[in-house]
Amino acid sequence: MDSYVSLKDQIWFLRVCLHVPNELYSARLLATHSTRMFPLHFPYRASPCAIRFQLNYTTATFADDTAILTVHEDPTLAAHSFRMHLNKIQSWLKTWRIKANEEKSVQVTFTLNKMTCRPVKLNNDYLPQADEVKYLGIHLGRRLTWRKHITTKRMQLDRKLRNLHWISGQKSRLSLENKLPVYKVILKPAWTNEIQLWGTASNSNVEILERFQSKALRIITDAPRYVPNTIIKRDLQIPMVKQEARKYSANCRKRLDTQPNNLVNTLFRAIRNSQT
Repeated sequence: MDSYVSLKDQIWFLRVCLHVPNELYSARLLATHSTRMFPLHFPYRASPCAIRFQLNYTTATFADDTAILTVHEDPTLAAHSFRMHLNKIQSWLKTWRIKANEEKSVQVTFTLNKMTCRPVKLNNDYLPQADEVKYLGIHLGRRLTWRKHITTKRMQLDRKLRNLHWISGQKSRLSLENKLPVYKVILKPAWTNEIQLWGTASNSNVEILERFQSKALRIITDAPRYVPNTIIKRDLQIPMVKQEARKYSANCRKRLDTQPNNLVNTLFRAIRNSQT
């Protein structure tokens, strides 16, 4: 979570996701942490999410997924801190007779540097290292550019658009007033999902979804090729992807400002410290 906002200041990141079977994973882990739960950057999800901040690591739990984040400029110290905390988790799992799935766990080093943290063990097995990980539906790349997440989202949208071509294409008998809700209700929510996070990506990555939006609107309106995309969006009153990202981020921030949970304030303090 800190990695989203402190990439410019902090260099080395280490994260491991532990997947535990649902029938074995209990609320005792959350009770042990004694934290007040709040939805972390997923306000629309029903499952609870808990975060615990320590001196040099962060533990986050969401349903049956557990993520550990260690931040340090020195990769050796980051790996050592993570290894010490992982030993505590291994002892806790043994006490409660819970078995973690090492094959589905992954170790990722988030950094702009070419070096990688040393591998760590869980239950005497080395965790596999990767340059990206999918956590809670979000693809996190090594450099945190969001390109992998955006390209994956673009492929999903292309498949959805092809499946809806019979109702939104040229041969559809629906009027434009009835075609436009197909985009607003089905296609748009698919790419605005988690926009509060990936909306900070570079313009070249955001334009990948901008091109999809232009393509979908052009198919729906059956506009001639000589009509610019800006004219189509202006006439349909459809904002640009960047504008949507700013609006969703501002609304999310307003909701979190009124959140009584103290963990939100702790998260915001970490963001402010990383920006100073």
